[in-house]
Amino acid sequence: MGLSTVFYAAYSVAVESAIAVVFWTVGVVIFWRNSQDKMAVFSALILVTYGMYVVPSVDALATASPVWRLPSQLLQAIGVWASLTTLFVFPSWRFVPSWTRWLAAGWSLLTLAWLLFPDVPFNPSDPYSMSSGWRLMIAAWYLIGVGAQIYRYARVSGPVERQQTKWVVYGITLAVLGWTAYMQLPDILPALERPGMSRVLFQLVGGPIFACALLLIPLSIMAAILRYRLFDIDVGVNRTLVYGSLTAV
Repeated sequence: MGLSTVFYAAYSVAVESAIAVVFWTVGVVIFWRNSQDKMAVFSALILVTYGMYVVPSVDALATASPVWRLPSQLLQAIGVWASLTTLFVFPSWRFVPSWTRWLAAGWSLLTLAWLLFPDVPFNPSDPYSMSSGWRLMIAAWYLIGVGAQIYRYARVSGPVERQQTKWVVYGITLAVLGWTAYMQLPDILPALERPGMSRVLFQLVGGPIFACALLLIPLSIMAAILRYRLFDIDVGVNRTLVYGSLTAV
């Protein structure tokens, strides 16, 4: 395509940096606006640490300098652990349904095992190195968390919490589906894994689309905590279903 490797590196880092900056900025804003609410503080922690996890540049930094390896792995582990745990406790800070506390405990053990033994096959720090089975398992775990949020919405939540739940379920569901599609597509189309024009185009075009899917997580959490009264989430869900279905067709 006539593009230099320097351009490709700068392009990739720019996309990754934009993702991290949005996660961190939203986390800081939530903490600054609502630091008395422990759920808001926990959400801010999730966004700052998960923003470290989703950026591959952090892994590159840890590889280039051993000094950064443990701090980066610790921050990533906290981000991965907290991102799923919040689906079981948001927004009331109670496990709903009650059996999800055991899923949260199992997830905590997996995260600890990854932190202590980075060579385990389910290490999520580099999703590209994981097998398709493990990637689907992690996606299924997150979708169980989304299901817990739906159950909370239908059986437990009051009017305010229902509005907040809608935002979180909306953002995280689209992000998980986008992550799964992006990670699984090379398995369906092997040409995307082989060096060549197809892989280059996949990285140049798919990367920003994947980034947009990920950014729905911080934006939906911010809307749920700070701005849920100002926007009609039902309109957004309806348009997503309509335009998403048309695009797929």
